Amino acid sequence: MADQLAAATRFPQDAFISLDEETHVYTVYGQQIQLSVTGVVESVYPVFDDEQVLASMRARGSIQRSSVYQGMTNAEISRKWRANAADAARFVYSLLHIHVCLHALL
Repeated sequence: MADQLAAATRFPQDAFISLDEETHVYTVYGQQIQLSVTGVVESVYPVFDDEQVLASMRARGSIQRSSVYQGMTNAEISRKWRANAADAARFVYSLLHIHVCLHALL
């Protein structure tokens, strides 16, 4: 399916970019790039530190004023956030598959 999507959404620059799937190394204009897409994303979006966020929220009184989190422990809030993140990831993954399938129909 990914090949079908790539064929349906071809860009002129694609001719100058390749990926060695075994080593996960990209070559752009003949130069090997030692940075993966995951590496780029992780450099832009740091790992979410729930303990730090919760400490900040508690210091500001945000949790005490929140109808959603009021009376919850940090562990309960962290579990809720992780469950929400997993649900969101499944949703985005589903959207990706819908996108790929629709392109396959074109």
